[in-house]
Amino acid sequence: MIIIQDSLSILSVLVFNSLKYNSSFWTFMAKHILLKNRQLTLINHSRRLLYDLSYTSDGKEKPLIIFLHGFKGFKDWGNFDLMMDYFTQKNFVFIKMNFSHNGTTIDRPFEFIDLNSFGRNNFIIELDDVQAMIDHVFKDEIIPGTEWDKRKLILIGHSRGGSIAILKGAEDPRVRAVVSLAGVADLKKFLNDRDIDLWKKGETVFVNNARTGQKMPLYPQFLESYLENKSRLDVITAASKLKHFLIIHGSADQTVPVDNAFALKNRNPVSVLKIIENADHTFGGRHPYTDQVLPMNFKIVCDLIAENFHNAELEN
Repeated sequence: MIIIQDSLSILSVLVFNSLKYNSSFWTFMAKHILLKNRQLTLINHSRRLLYDLSYTSDGKEKPLIIFLHGFKGFKDWGNFDLMMDYFTQKNFVFIKMNFSHNGTTIDRPFEFIDLNSFGRNNFIIELDDVQAMIDHVFKDEIIPGTEWDKRKLILIGHSRGGSIAILKGAEDPRVRAVVSLAGVADLKKFLNDRDIDLWKKGETVFVNNARTGQKMPLYPQFLESYLENKSRLDVITAASKLKHFLIIHGSADQTVPVDNAFALKNRNPVSVLKIIENADHTFGGRHPYTDQVLPMNFKIVCDLIAENFHNAELEN
């Protein structure tokens, strides 16, 4: 796998292609800076996570979206690349990131081969990962100041990533808006009574990955971290503090029931709730995904986000 280290290398490739093909399409693409698999070192975890950055370099300030995947997920899952392309074309800056302990590695980002890391993951590490990403964007100037509006940082999270987006959005004033896609309203969903009993005995809990057939470990530290940080991990309370909050859920979601969306809405009267009829947990997405267009329901999701936030004033 080739890891692109900076914008100049990919930009030079695109400029070469524009000269090679000499078409208006490639002339446009020469302005489209796409960074994939750039490595960000998280000092507090001594691990690197991967993220993709995409935007059209036109000298105009654009909103920035940071997208967070869910449990047993990764940034390159299914149709997430098409989602990135969609928002790039809609004049957003778009970042999708892996959590540092999601079980993939720098060299093999599409496979869960580091199950020890997966077992050591917890909600606090994921919050720290998002913090590191936000700090990186603001402090290291990976996006030219002329290309993004620092007053418009939007976190989008799917499933458990939606919970993390809500929690971080309530903690960090630099986050101006949050979008929950099939988000979990109570993280106790990930701690059932049987698992708690095993963790308290010092045993490892194994969760099934139906797609890969893997038994993925969760070590006792998962419960310990939750109990130590229970108040910080109160998603419903965090949701009540958000000023710009879009909740999107499918009516046919069997993984995270739609009741979660109503629970979030009930605690935040100024939030916007959109229920997509007959949509499942992934809004039609799947992995692998070989189609060249977004699933119909996922396209509806993206349209709703773009309509709500492209020209919105996101004051604190």
